[in-house]
Amino acid sequence: MIDVDHALQAAGVMGAYQWILLVALSWIHMICGMQAMLFVFVGLPASHPGSQDCPPAPVPPEHVGRSLVADYGLVCEKADYAAVISATFFVGFLIGAPLFGWLSDRVGRKAALLSAACVVEIATVAAALSSTVIMFGVSRLVIGVAVGGLNVGAFVLVAEFLGAQRSFGALSAGVAFAIGIGVLSAVAWAFPLWRTECWVLVGLQLFIFPVVGMAHESPKWQLSAGYEEAAKETLIIVAKFNGMPGPVWQHVQPSQMEQASLSTLFKPPLSLRMSVMSVAWFAVAMAYYGLALGAGQLGPNVYVSNALGAAVELPAKMLFVAAVDNPYVGRRLLATAGFLSGGAACVYGGTLPPGSVSLLAAALAGRFGIAFAFGTLYVWGSELFPTPIRNSSLGAQSMFARAAGICAPFVLTLSSSPLVVLGVPAIAAGLLCLLLPETLGRKLPDSVEDLQEAEEKPLIKRQDVC
Repeated sequence: MIDVDHALQAAGVMGAYQWILLVALSWIHMICGMQAMLFVFVGLPASHPGSQDCPPAPVPPEHVGRSLVADYGLVCEKADYAAVISATFFVGFLIGAPLFGWLSDRVGRKAALLSAACVVEIATVAAALSSTVIMFGVSRLVIGVAVGGLNVGAFVLVAEFLGAQRSFGALSAGVAFAIGIGVLSAVAWAFPLWRTECWVLVGLQLFIFPVVGMAHESPKWQLSAGYEEAAKETLIIVAKFNGMPGPVWQHVQPSQMEQASLSTLFKPPLSLRMSVMSVAWFAVAMAYYGLALGAGQLGPNVYVSNALGAAVELPAKMLFVAAVDNPYVGRRLLATAGFLSGGAACVYGGTLPPGSVSLLAAALAGRFGIAFAFGTLYVWGSELFPTPIRNSSLGAQSMFARAAGICAPFVLTLSSSPLVVLGVPAIAAGLLCLLLPETLGRKLPDSVEDLQEAEEKPLIKRQDVC
């Protein structure tokens, strides 16, 4: 069996092919960010005169279509319906991440991505055409399923082409997601009708198909699925595109990749990794989506607040890429620092008066720390598990993130101190991360045996990092 990591290194780990793939698949993550935060604008509170009366006054013609809450009368005894509809997206994500993760490991990264793209396009059309609040909620549920597949699948496909430079995949995903949130503010401001916002997304999502079509299948997946010749052809194409000589085929003893299954995640040595990462994903998503969905409560208007929250993530991503491959920092310390700083800022914000500038600053500081912890988990969470179940494991981990996303709208509406509720789990997750091994500079494991061998090796030194 050929050594894919060695061949990728010879073909150019961060050549033109990888940069183009990185930028192109960032479009998918941008769409995911827009879909995740769409309800911030679709679900704006009704603002016409008498909208808060019980029963509410009829919607004037000039206000029709500006808010799903107003159009369907989600006020008074139906006020909690908005939080339920917001949560349906994350219910779908909870289903979609492991479902498409499993599909990706069976049929390939590209086939799973294209399937998810078809589903999200059809479901967004249904949301735009919905005639009842139930139809809209079901559409958002299906959209969440597809976005779960798109988000995890696009990251894994990029990561398996980047070799030791996998942190760039997490950086591009995080930056694109934040840019998508910012772009959504501009779209919502330019097109205040919620159905029009859905149609804009329908148009933007069409570009996913050529983006995925231009990519090649992951050679790591091809090899794990038994397509060694196809893996060689892909690596030759990458080498030619990067202007490098053909890869040198270095053969290694075949590992037991085909025997790995999801049940392996719940057996030592993976059970501890899976448990800690599950808690970490729950905590980071609870804090992230709680702060993002509540952004409209922190500033002068929802458009500015949403854009400001997205903007603060960009320097966090820059810090992430500067530190994640630093041998004195690495994945473990960076994740711990992000959780502890972000969680502490949230807890402190919970003690501040509502609407104050200090509260806004604390919330933004919390989002800063949580943002680079989120990016680190994408890299670290994939590196901790072997190739045959890497995508499935990342999907399973992110199930807990989607469970947290389901809870976040209710934390905002039901808790008397939501920032404290968001911050405490983050602090706990930061401490638990110290139990897991560092993966910086080590090749992606192809079997459980590879994991055990890697843990027996001494910690890396600066010169060991590519």
